[in-house]
Amino acid sequence: MSSIFKKMKKKIDHLGRVVIPKPIREALSLTEGSNMILHFDLANKEITLKKDETICAACGNPNDLQKVGQIFLCQSCIHQIKG
Repeated sequence: MSSIFKKMKKKIDHLGRVVIPKPIREALSLTEGSNMILHFDLANKEITLKKDETICAACGNPNDLQKVGQIFLCQSCIHQIKG
């Protein structure tokens, strides 16, 4: 990704939203409905936005996940494991 995208100013709209520019969404394979993780650092007044790439350890499904120990499993796999 070009260094031009490392930092840019964006305005927050009246609903509290910030638009991620299309070239950045495309470079990161972000589509409508993509899960994102927000990190808040209040001391430094920073917000970091990261693509959530958490998937089920058994089947790779990114939906309906539950943390089991150190891994994530989807509800379908949990149901299959429980028998």
